[in-house]
Amino acid sequence: TTRNVPATTTRNVPAPPPPPPSSSRRKVDLTFTPKKASESHDAPSDKSDESSDNDSKEEGMSERAVRKKAQREQAEEAERQKPQAVPRRLHEVRVWLRDSPPKVGETRVPSRSAAEVMGAEICEACGALPSTINHETEKTFLKEPYLFSMSCLSPTCKFTIGFKYDKNTDDWLLKKYDGHNCAGAGGAGSSKGKRQCAYKPKHLAPLLMPSFRDDVAEPPSGKDMSNILAPYCKMVPNTEGIVKRAKERALEELYGSPELQIAALEPLVDYLNEIGHKATIFSVGKSSQVLLAKKLHDDKKISAEQLAERLAELNEFDDDAEFFHSIHVKTKWMAQIQSHLKSLYQMDACHVGGSLDTATAFSTWRSDANRHLLNGAFSYCADNERTLTWTQHLTFLNDEATPIEEDAATISDADKGASAAMDVACPAEMLKFKC
Repeated sequence: TTRNVPATTTRNVPAPPPPPPSSSRRKVDLTFTPKKASESHDAPSDKSDESSDNDSKEEGMSERAVRKKAQREQAEEAERQKPQAVPRRLHEVRVWLRDSPPKVGETRVPSRSAAEVMGAEICEACGALPSTINHETEKTFLKEPYLFSMSCLSPTCKFTIGFKYDKNTDDWLLKKYDGHNCAGAGGAGSSKGKRQCAYKPKHLAPLLMPSFRDDVAEPPSGKDMSNILAPYCKMVPNTEGIVKRAKERALEELYGSPELQIAALEPLVDYLNEIGHKATIFSVGKSSQVLLAKKLHDDKKISAEQLAERLAELNEFDDDAEFFHSIHVKTKWMAQIQSHLKSLYQMDACHVGGSLDTATAFSTWRSDANRHLLNGAFSYCADNERTLTWTQHLTFLNDEATPIEEDAATISDADKGASAAMDVACPAEMLKFKC
């Protein structure tokens, strides 16, 4: 499998270094979350390592506390098998609070997520914000190992709701409850002066997931998603706030986390090359990621605080770590039909939205005698549209299998990076048309 563009076709652009052997290859990470990436991709450690880690974490805890903590972990493992609870519409919650409010010792919910959603529903109906109480202490492990409770963000509000896991019935029983008396004063915690939503993104994500499935012709816009969530919230959700985070969570639930998607590119490239297509992954080193972060700051796309945070995260990687930079794909039949196509190349690039700060898609199209457009090569790059990225795309297009003809012509926009890349990676005699 070809991993790098052959040196004979890179012209004046040096080919990236070959990846290390598969036994020592580092997993690519693109979202600057090294801890999450390592948890997602690294192979599981030996049992001896796990036991030593557990011993270090439980050092100083009594045997009973350790036993209770293990019981709680078993309950949490059972919780992972249960679906995420979905909130009810706001008017349904208000009717429920009026006609049949929760009762201590009687109200039961099937899962911890249902307990979280119930507490958030009550806060949302009252216009307040919840605050989850921390029970990760040795005292809690001894007394209430399966306890979940929530209070109001307002310090003067008496609202509190608590559930305890019942292992006999495998559900959660309401142990304490006091309603709100703050009249929504606990919702004044937004930095922009607007009340935030009481729900977490994971609570609202199931409501958006049907709109992003593969059988949906067109994904919803930010306004559409806000309208979907509006019946569940007291105020219209902010498209750049809770709606955006709920969308990201919904996409992650449907298609996996960004780290896992990046990790799946290598087997995808192997498969495409195995069935006859041509695909290549370019990777860059840690120093390139540092320069990219500084460039984003210079272009005022990230703040100084974000730059410092990103550099700190990058420092957690070894100096020889590799990061995904771009993937290039070309179909196997392009080489077979090239002689039947016109020597006219139409190329363009566009910015791609998503969780990445910079992402660009490059595409070059060719036409046949019937004026049908056929894709010559496609590239996806975690970088801006510039000379380097255009050169990678054109170098991949102009290889031994599908060389660009000397009498060819190109049509593109007036991007300076594309023009400079054509001077490097394309025949000098080629005609260039700008539009």
